[in-house]
Amino acid sequence: MKEARATFARLLLDMQQGTYTEPSKLMLGSFLGEWLAARRPNIAPRTYDAYANNVRNHIVPALGDTLIRNLSPLQIQTFYTNMLKELEPSTVLQIHRALSSALRYALKLGHIVINPIDRVTPPRPARRIRYVLSDDDEEMILKRFSKSRVMYLPVAIALDTGMRIGEVAGLQWQDVDLVEGYIHVRQTYGYTSEHGYCASVPKSRNSVRHIAIPKRLHATLSSFRERRRPAGDDYVCINMKGRPVKPTDVSTRFTVVMRELGLDVKFHGLRHSHASKLCAKGVSPALVAERLGDAIQTVMSTYVHNPHGLQKYMIDKLDEERD
Repeated sequence: MKEARATFARLLLDMQQGTYTEPSKLMLGSFLGEWLAARRPNIAPRTYDAYANNVRNHIVPALGDTLIRNLSPLQIQTFYTNMLKELEPSTVLQIHRALSSALRYALKLGHIVINPIDRVTPPRPARRIRYVLSDDDEEMILKRFSKSRVMYLPVAIALDTGMRIGEVAGLQWQDVDLVEGYIHVRQTYGYTSEHGYCASVPKSRNSVRHIAIPKRLHATLSSFRERRRPAGDDYVCINMKGRPVKPTDVSTRFTVVMRELGLDVKFHGLRHSHASKLCAKGVSPALVAERLGDAIQTVMSTYVHNPHGLQKYMIDKLDEERD
């Protein structure tokens, strides 16, 4: 009732001021095409591809023939319920985020007066308990890949930096400063529907960053550079043809080998494990976020598995100073 009164008051004010716009007669499917075109220049290519795939494969087949002004919360909720019969909750959540962004844009343009998605309960994926690698696990993994010309460097870099697979694949030798001991993350490498496999700017401003290189990784990179003597614009992680590794190939091979070793971890899990171990050692979440190119909130919710343990660490340090 309260919301209805507020909506009526807003409509009345719009009419009085001459700014009232008649609800759109656009079909949702047509509008989603306009929304994708408007979003494309402002988002990363892979993000655009994800949005476009969700629109094309899921949203349009179910809701595309609905007038956007007639789209109801019940329709959207039923759509999610049906999707959950076939897809993982995390996938349906991605679909929800795409539709939510599109409808916010529709509201801004005046195609709808009330956003129906505001009354919808999005799917909530169960929080997965991620496996944190022990030092012995890491040594076992590195030993397993030690003779692989393709896999060893991507794994070693991800283990000791927490870099994303696309960032690892996009790393060039000119961005590896072994004198100062830093990796400069400036680009990613992966597949896009428009250009195929190519380099592109990272997903956010936070993703462009400097990462200090640990001793173990420094020795590995120094050894590889000495043997290869690469040019500055050569890629660090290359396949047998000398081209940049494809992220999907690396991830797939890694998963297969982890199963052989009896470890429940995917390639992206190396990032989670790196961050979790830093947090467990009492490193500030702000510093971990800076290293990962993530928001502090993401670090706190994803990697800090034992906040009470972090408080204990801080108190122990305080007691040490007092003693």
